[in-house]
Amino acid sequence: MKKKIYITGASGTGKSTVGQELKRRGHSVIDIDDEDFCSWYDKNGIKYTENNRPDENWLDEHCWNCDLPKLEKAIENSIDDDVFIIGISSNLDHYSFDQIFLLTLDADTLIQRLTERTTNDFAKDPAEQQYVLKIKDQYEKMMLEKVAIVLDSSKPVASIVDEILEKY
Repeated sequence: MKKKIYITGASGTGKSTVGQELKRRGHSVIDIDDEDFCSWYDKNGIKYTENNRPDENWLDEHCWNCDLPKLEKAIENSIDDDVFIIGISSNLDHYSFDQIFLLTLDADTLIQRLTERTTNDFAKDPAEQQYVLKIKDQYEKMMLEKVAIVLDSSKPVASIVDEILEKY
């Protein structure tokens, strides 16, 4: 049976970078933050298809949801026994993982990373950054209730991946 390891954290904590390092080391990785797996939905479950966010309240009225059947199929199709699922999604709170790792950062470092990152544009805007900070503590608390192992993502990525591989 495949082991599903979830690596999550607020936007900007380094999930994608950790996933790239795991891939480089030969592990099977599914990045659900890729738009092929996740999309924005309003609170009624209607998929949002526009490319812009009309106002700063938009994030409070929408959620980033993973296509769970698509995720399951990708896990099943993985040739490895262990699959690392990287990302954050509003609808994975009841999904069953064998292990959860939570990447954390202090607020100042998180904002700096969000501002300077080049991999995507989400949370470069100050209103989006405030949204990330607003949900960060709530999300981290929820993951701790699921017995997530907390990792300080201010460490070098190789060190973080070493710790993940030691503990899962």
